[in-house]
Amino acid sequence: MVFKLKVLIRHTYDPISGDLCDQVWSSSCVVARINSKTLVTKSGTTYKLKGWLQEGAELNLGFSKKLVAHFKRGFPANWEKILKEDQLRFGSAVL
Repeated sequence: MVFKLKVLIRHTYDPISGDLCDQVWSSSCVVARINSKTLVTKSGTTYKLKGWLQEGAELNLGFSKKLVAHFKRGFPANWEKILKEDQLRFGSAVL
């Protein structure tokens, strides 16, 4: 199961063009959950999540309401099981 964090970084400054722009950044695969807001990736980096999942954006990307509800306030303790079940039901689950 591949699960990566994707973050939209809004209004970052591009030093080459001098413009403000949005960037999408992606982590390596999540391999462990320390708590609902602290995750560890395959590269060994620890990430602390801030804020809540943007439900509307995830639903617009095609994720089920049930899956979005599970991750609404962070990573649940059984996150791997939830993703595996969702993958079996819908073919894939990558947030």
